[in-house]
Amino acid sequence: MNVNLPFPFPDAVQEFSVETSNKGLDSGNSSAGSVNVVTKGGTNQLHGNGFWFVRNTSLNASNFFSKVQDQLKRNQAGFTLGGPLRKDKLFAFGGFQNLWIRTASGSTRSQTLTAAERAGDFSSNPITIYDPTTGAPFPGNRIPQNRFTPAAVKLLAVSPVPGPDGFTSFVQSIPENGRQYIGRMDYLASPKHTFMFRAFLNDQVNPYHSPADNIHATRNQGDQESRTATLSHNYVASANLFAHTQFTVMHLRAQAASDWPHTVNDFGLNTFAASNDVEVNLSASGVSLQSAQAQGFNRATEELLHDWTWIKGSHTVSFGVQFNWRQYNEIRSLTAPATGHSTGRAPGRVTSLGSTALISCLASSPPSLKQWRVENRRQFTKGFFIHDVWRVKQRLSLTFGLRYEPYEYFTDTKDRNQTFDARNYAAGVRSTVF
Repeated sequence: MNVNLPFPFPDAVQEFSVETSNKGLDSGNSSAGSVNVVTKGGTNQLHGNGFWFVRNTSLNASNFFSKVQDQLKRNQAGFTLGGPLRKDKLFAFGGFQNLWIRTASGSTRSQTLTAAERAGDFSSNPITIYDPTTGAPFPGNRIPQNRFTPAAVKLLAVSPVPGPDGFTSFVQSIPENGRQYIGRMDYLASPKHTFMFRAFLNDQVNPYHSPADNIHATRNQGDQESRTATLSHNYVASANLFAHTQFTVMHLRAQAASDWPHTVNDFGLNTFAASNDVEVNLSASGVSLQSAQAQGFNRATEELLHDWTWIKGSHTVSFGVQFNWRQYNEIRSLTAPATGHSTGRAPGRVTSLGSTALISCLASSPPSLKQWRVENRRQFTKGFFIHDVWRVKQRLSLTFGLRYEPYEYFTDTKDRNQTFDARNYAAGVRSTVF
């Protein structure tokens, strides 16, 4: 889901580079690093290839911790083709890849409550547990079953009883289908002017059916599609001076939700259920009863680059500008005051530690609930740079220059942003605009 844009498949790539330090000043927006990918293009000769990459469980050893083999079946097949549309003038290149992945991990497990703990019996635990309503210890470290909340009993019914290690193990099928399309055209208008257009499409689908009787095995089924297109122009002014202009648009849409057939209403909570997300965390216990959470991300970026490069003796001087307009739309859940998260604490004393955090789930109402958050953000960034690569001698080069890139807030569609300053809050300072 919330991941970086995909790269073209290997057979469509001419070269790539990864810069993590000592980057040139022509690279902005990120100080951590950058990845540059150059795709193949057409030539005066017709060329292409076909490929089929296979991985299969029958050829693999088993994971040491897995109870069964992972049932991996990976097929990655496709082709590329490039050549001239008009000799010495217009060239085309295209490619396609289809990806099928089928795997079922046998080492998936989740910690949950033991059979004794589900009956309220914590006598084997050395920590004394207390009644959250009275503050008195439970006799024998046992919670009476008549104190169990109906919601907790119903929720534990979809959490299989664990083995002796405290974990419930299950096989989780994780299929993935993906397709990539890439096309590129190069036009040599004259010795001084060349144009390039490239389009890249990626579609990924993760079909999955969540079992109704195991909350730990729920998983989102979703799809992600990305579209990018680039139009560029190179201008050779002289033998040592040339310019590059590039306009790129990108759109990424990712949506995921599970088909688990339960909501919080099915477990006795009388509240509005915006989705089938259910989550109960027992703090400091390692136990979490959580279904897969629905989420959606939609992103778009339009970018304009223009730079000049001048070579003079042992100096290579570059200068230019970069403009970015970014749109970010998100829908997902967040924690807000209401009912769902069990801390296992009562006023003034700890009522539960470790696995005994169940008390707060069994015998009291959890104090928080997941609600939906919709976020729409916009940002305009700009960068101006000039730098020089000076080759002092064969084994020594110096890079120096200046980049001006003011940071603009990621605001909402009404040009607003939220910040919190404790001193201003204490002084009663309020916004003069909103």
